[in-house]
Amino acid sequence: MLPNITLLTGWCVASPQTPTTLRVAHISSATRPNKTFKHQATLPLLPIPKLEDTCANYLRLLSPLVSSKDLEDTKEIVKWFSGTEGQQLHNKLVRTHASSTLRSSC
Repeated sequence: MLPNITLLTGWCVASPQTPTTLRVAHISSATRPNKTFKHQATLPLLPIPKLEDTCANYLRLLSPLVSSKDLEDTKEIVKWFSGTEGQQLHNKLVRTHASSTLRSSC
């Protein structure tokens, strides 16, 4: 069986004065199964970290990038967020995750 060939045509600008037509051929075979996602349905769902862990990690990663005053201000915002909207969003994420069929190979 011959492979399926899709020809895509677009523009490639090597320089502003000389635009060049770019042709890309994508070749796929209907006789060869896709091995990349072969076991996708059997992979476990990745866990959702606790909101507290996510907030702590955020502050840890932010600390070398901002001034101490900005870090203290951000700590207050994170404290507020984790007790209000953050908790609501996290709960929604956990509910969505529980009903999800998406899998990851990471």
